[in-house]
Amino acid sequence: MISYSVFCQLRELADQKHLTIAQIAAELALHPKTVAQWVPRPSYQRRRSTKRPSKLDPFKAHFVGV
Repeated sequence: MISYSVFCQLRELADQKHLTIAQIAAELALHPKTVAQWVPRPSYQRRRSTKRPSKLDPFKAHFVGV
């Protein structure tokens, strides 16, 4: 996951300076696969967190009234 500021730098290098993925990766010290995933995106999108059940869910009924 990259930050918004790194995404803005990436967009500038791709759109205005027309650098290749390898050149952008070297400039920003990122892996080329990371750059390749972010270059086609038109806007910054944060990673969505997944809702996971708690290990305590089966026991919560016992503690509600206490």
